Formats: sequence, structure tokens, C-alpha cells
Amino acid sequence: MTDSPGSNRLAEFVAILFRAGRVVPAEKLVEHFGCKAHELAVAAEEANRMLEPLGLLVSFIAGGYRLATRPEIYHSLREFFTELRESGLTPQAMEVLAIVAYRQPVTRADVEEVRQVNSESPLRSLLQRRLIKVKGRSNHPGRPFLYVTTGRFLEVFGLASLEDLPKIDLDAPAPGARVGV
Repeated sequence: MTDSPGSNRLAEFVAILFRAGRVVPAEKLVEHFGCKAHELAVAAEEANRMLEPLGLLVSFIAGGYRLATRPEIYHSLREFFTELRESGLTPQAMEVLAIVAYRQPVTRADVEEVRQVNSESPLRSLLQRRLIKVKGRSNHPGRPFLYVTTGRFLEVFGLASLEDLPKIDLDAPAPGARVGV
């Protein structure tokens, strides 16, 4: 895809990512540039060498590429833009999102079994924000909806796939939980 370090195609690649402001699916870029997927990866590496002094980075996330801020300067930018919030989610919604992410597909009853409280409102909020979606229905009585995370979830949390979630022991008691009582 790149002809030289000053390639117009490389500049166009970065400009597309800048203008999009979100993850651009790799297959759309492959089609646009008429190249192979590995050539995009090479272009991203080349772009990263050029963008490093500017505090920017081309990253592969959720099946596509995006232009982002380098992690080492993120905190100073976050302080500058104090109105920015990482997700804007309530603690309850974050808790429900974590349950869905680690145990998917799950029903509302599954989520409520873990949380021990009604989870209808956080689930609705996560659906509205397109962080989770309904993947189908369970075979349990009443055929409740099955919830899974979305590509937007991966994008918002900077994950290439669910494999990038931090590893946890789902069978371990929660911190501060009373065991054996």
C-alpha cells in the first residue's frame, strides 16, 4: 500500500482515520485501497513511525483501524479536557456490562442472579448506547432475551477482541464477599 514514507496513499490512510473519528473496518480500507490486509498492517506501522512525535497512533481494534492518542500522553490530555468521561456509564451499568462481557450470552435473570438486584434499567441503558445487543432467545421458560457485547463495546474499551479482556476467575468470591457464612 505504501510507495514511500511520503506516500500520498499513506497520507490518505491516516486522513481517512482522522476524519472518521472512529474505527474504520479493515475490509472497507482493503477495498478502498485495493490492497491486502497485511499491507494495511504495514501501512499502520509506517504511519506510527511518522505519528509518534505527534503523540498519535494508528491502532487495530475491533476488526478495524483508528487514529488515537498515544497512551503515554492520554492522562495529560484527560486533565486538559476535564469534561471528557471514559464511558459516562453509571457504576451499575459498568457492573452489568462486565457480567455480560465475561459470561455472554446471558439473560437478564443471569445478570440479576449475580448482582442480586433488578438490572432492567442498566441493561436498557447499555442497549441504547449500543454496548450490548440481543443475540437471540434462551430456551428457558418464557424464552428470555440473550445479551452479548457488540463491536462498539470493543471499540469504546480499546479491545481487539474479547480475548483481550483482563483475565479473572469467575468462580472466585468477589472482594469483600463473606465466604462460608
